[in-house]
Amino acid sequence: MKKGKKLDGVRKSAEAKRNAVRAYPYRCCVLCGHTSPLQVAHLDHNPGNNAADNLAWMCPSCHWNYDSDLLPVKAIRILRRRWQQTNGVHFRKGPKMIVATGKANPFCKSSGAGQRTETVLAFLANGPRPNSEVRRLPGVRSTTINTLHRRGVIKYRQAR
Repeated sequence: MKKGKKLDGVRKSAEAKRNAVRAYPYRCCVLCGHTSPLQVAHLDHNPGNNAADNLAWMCPSCHWNYDSDLLPVKAIRILRRRWQQTNGVHFRKGPKMIVATGKANPFCKSSGAGQRTETVLAFLANGPRPNSEVRRLPGVRSTTINTLHRRGVIKYRQAR
């Protein structure tokens, strides 16, 4: 919002959030996809207009950019619809899953790489897991995951 622009209506944040949750159950920034922290943006810059079509979830950074008139309303509405249809999955693809192929650990089990590989294989013993979960395992490095993929110990596949 530009400096000096007068706010119309009375701000009712709780009502705006209730309407946004009801209309847009998947909560993520309509521009960048971040899931927290989130704010409810009023697309017409009128805090008193809490109609669902006038609301969008935005992270503070994107909200600031929008309020500075750097982003068009039409784009926000298109992106808002897309995020709700796909539940936050880019390009309508499922998350990338990692699956153990059954090949043995290529590293010496007493080495650091061998121990990290054992951690990954133990985690995958119960079935495929999302890439993001495997990469967040304590003590496991992205280079370990990449090396295991190159050596055929694990493979990627799209979720169904």
